[in-house]
This record gives sequence, structure tokens and C-alpha cells, in this order.
Amino acid sequence: MKRMRNEQEGYFTVEASLILPIVFVCILLVVYLGFFQYDRCALEQKMNLITLISVSADCKDSEEKVSLVRKYMAEPDDRFLALGDKSYEVSVKKGKMRVVYQGTISFPFQSFLGWKKGAIWKIDVSSEGIILNPVLFVRNYRKIKGGLSNGN
Repeated sequence: MKRMRNEQEGYFTVEASLILPIVFVCILLVVYLGFFQYDRCALEQKMNLITLISVSADCKDSEEKVSLVRKYMAEPDDRFLALGDKSYEVSVKKGKMRVVYQGTISFPFQSFLGWKKGAIWKIDVSSEGIILNPVLFVRNYRKIKGGLSNGN
């Protein structure tokens, strides 16, 4: 009985040395995916808000709306966890404004996971909105409201 116990004393250490790194890498990957998802959602929220503010602003021309977007994009934002290099593009065509944002997510411990040092995850977010003309909007609203009240 003692002989059998002496032969099996190290089995737990061997199993732990094989399984623990795999578990650790899986947990780290889940945390990284959480960072990526959080940054993507925060970025989409920011892009939609900037687009909404820009299309509904009372500006003289499209260049003024583009400069408004650039102003909001230049403001520092500390809510992102791992968002790195970023670039954005603003276009105004046929009464629509489109803002496209491209960035990268970089993480620590990349070499530990076996990734190359420059390995990064790319993130692309776009937001589009119809440019509103407040005067035209109010006139159309009054026409619709007047048409509904006269018909009923």
C-alpha cells in the first residue's frame, strides 16, 4: 500500500503543469475579447452621437458640418481601454453624412500568447445620417399635422 502511494505522489503536479497554462491563456483571451467588445461598443456609441449632433446642427454648409465632426473627434476620450492608432474619414454626399473610423486594439502580453509583437486587432466602425434642414423639417411637420387634423 505504501509503495503504491509513493508512486502516485507527483501526478497532480504533472496534471497541473499541463492544464494550468491552457486555462490561463483561455482566461486571458476572454479578457481580451471583453476589452475588444467594450471598445467597439463605446466607439460605436461615440460615432453615432457625433453623427447625430452633426447632421442635426444648424450649419451653413457641409464644410461646417465636417469641421464640427473633426472638432468632436479631436477631443480626448478616456473611456477606451485598449484603443490605439486611429484615423477617421468624413464624407457628405446627397444630403447624407458618413463618418468612418478605423483603429487598432493593442494588448499587453502579446508575446506570452505566442502572437507577434506587432499583432493587433483592427476595428472599423461607420455611422451614417441624413442631414436635416430644421426649417424644412418644421414646415413638413406642420403640413402633416395640418393634413391629419383636417382629415379627421
